[in-house]
Amino acid sequence: MTTATGTFVVLNANYPACSWPGVSEGAVPIELAGPLGPVGNAHRVYEVRGLPASCAIKMGPGAECPEDEKDVRQVAMQLGVRDSLWGEYEKLLAADGLCGRAPLAYAYGAFVEAGDAGRARISPAFVMERLDAEPLCHVVERGALPVRRVIEAGLMLVDLVDDLARRRIAHGNLSPENVLIEADDADMVERACVVDFQLAVSRDEEGGRIGSLPFTAPEQIGLSLVGCNPREWYLRRLSREPYADMWSVGALLYYMATGECPALPVRWGKGSDGAYSFWYGGQRLEFEEALACVNDSKIDGLDLPGPWRDEEGGSALGSAIRLCTSNAACEREIATVRGMLEEALR
Repeated sequence: MTTATGTFVVLNANYPACSWPGVSEGAVPIELAGPLGPVGNAHRVYEVRGLPASCAIKMGPGAECPEDEKDVRQVAMQLGVRDSLWGEYEKLLAADGLCGRAPLAYAYGAFVEAGDAGRARISPAFVMERLDAEPLCHVVERGALPVRRVIEAGLMLVDLVDDLARRRIAHGNLSPENVLIEADDADMVERACVVDFQLAVSRDEEGGRIGSLPFTAPEQIGLSLVGCNPREWYLRRLSREPYADMWSVGALLYYMATGECPALPVRWGKGSDGAYSFWYGGQRLEFEEALACVNDSKIDGLDLPGPWRDEEGGSALGSAIRLCTSNAACEREIATVRGMLEEALR
């Protein structure tokens, strides 16, 4: 089903990965098919048709302008400056596909859809590779994974974090929606991939934005609480290191093994006005109070429940989860966790 047709105006192309007809001229006609993620978010992802490769497009909030080529390109550049999509596109360029485990970035620009009375709708956007893998949340909806499969997937996630760290990137939002799994007919995990680099930061950038709360490291949440506290520089440095991503790996291991997200003491919901409300028991909390409550609950880390620890490899898996979710960030060493998981497979 085609959602919309329009033109992708190219402002930056990743050659030679993106060498399609029309790119050098600066405009490529495309069709948007079904959405690949929640359409209620500020940034939307769609499957793309009409290009030589299997592609997806990620778009931000748009604006209208006269349907004139000069105006369109100028507005596209102005929107791009204000939107975080350019930063995400840069991270994908730096990741360079992670050997098939992250989307290749093809081109950055704007999606232009013709409107009425000679006006056009312009949305900042970038085109990337579409990965043929299934979101982890969909996999776990069918049931928790056997311990051995969890360990196999965990090793792949550790390697992902390590490879990102070598490129001086911290993903910042490893969650069941952003981790994709490819398995064979026997449910053997063949590949683990990662998408959505919107919260990713490089070593020389400011971190601090919060991803999915059950899978977010305490130091990332702490950044939203410290204000001008002297610890802010330390927490900000930690958010640019692989330690926070390793905490998320531990939470994902727990999720895959048990089929449940790590429990949080706070409930939240979105009202009709789009604003979130938070509760602790029957008590309503302000946003900062809710974050503080969540952060306190993460201090002790995660424990794999007994029934799973009793399975073959379960004890080593439990120890790896414990280490990954240690409150002392420097203890979440990639090499140590990798060694634990490898030993469990022997």
